[in-house]
Amino acid sequence: MFPAPRAPSQPGWDRFVVPEDHVASFPAYEAHFKKDEPQCRLYATGDALWPMDVQDDDTSNTTLHHAVLEFPMSTDSSINVSDRTLDETPARVITFLAAISLVPEIRAALANVGMTEADLEEGRQILVDLVATPCSPKPALDTTTSEEQRQALMEVDQWDESAFARTYAVLNRYYPAACAYLFQNLQASRGPDSVRGVLTYTARLNILESGSDPDRQATRNDDKKAVALLAHRGIDQAERARITELAMKAIGPTESPLMPEASPNEEKRRQTLINLRRWFEDWSETARAVVRKRQHIIRLGLGKRREPKSKTTVPAPATSSS
Repeated sequence: MFPAPRAPSQPGWDRFVVPEDHVASFPAYEAHFKKDEPQCRLYATGDALWPMDVQDDDTSNTTLHHAVLEFPMSTDSSINVSDRTLDETPARVITFLAAISLVPEIRAALANVGMTEADLEEGRQILVDLVATPCSPKPALDTTTSEEQRQALMEVDQWDESAFARTYAVLNRYYPAACAYLFQNLQASRGPDSVRGVLTYTARLNILESGSDPDRQATRNDDKKAVALLAHRGIDQAERARITELAMKAIGPTESPLMPEASPNEEKRRQTLINLRRWFEDWSETARAVVRKRQHIIRLGLGKRREPKSKTTVPAPATSSS
């Protein structure tokens, strides 16, 4: 017999556990993996352990539960997960390691498929390395101009509803033609749309004041009087200039924040996170394959408790009064 090692037999190699319900497919697994990686070795675990490519007359009476595949690890340092997933990994690993430490059944199930103290120490050590690597300070993505833009947009948004209502009230009473011109397809809006509305409003008031619209030559005098009346009501040229400036600032250019180049510490920390993620993906998927109790899966942080079904209240039957 050739016992399967409890940890990868050589540095730089990794392991893959074939789930129990795929035991009958051991030869297919071996053929599949050896096609891509001729160096791989597939071991079965049960009453005895041996490489699947070794013939032995005594193996027919052996109860097989799992298969363990060894193969050279990829040297590719990239990983197909988001930064957010990487950042969440340390907390998940802590939960995972704590469950293995505290629940003997979990520890035994994983030990039966090759998890050793060396594997646990590997995960713990990567966590320690991660904590020991200082984080680079986050760049200030907010700038002075971007804050000023937000404030300008907020003020424009608050200004248009009141100003438009006051303008419509007075002009519709005294100068309805100017009012109709000013508010054609124009109403108070929220958010960025308020900027467009305010710029339209001030531009049309400027036209009414200057009399520059050739189609309004007949109403030029009334148009100027309408603008003068608005000034008397508090929306004068200075106020229009102020709100126009705010509207332009709200949509104006924002200085770009300085994005520092990744420091050696940041690159080292990311690589450590990737190493931790690889370790977690290996053993968490293994745990999903061999840990049977749902409460243990939840304890490992690999599942969530089911929400209790809401009880439906059945109304009591109505009683007839005699």
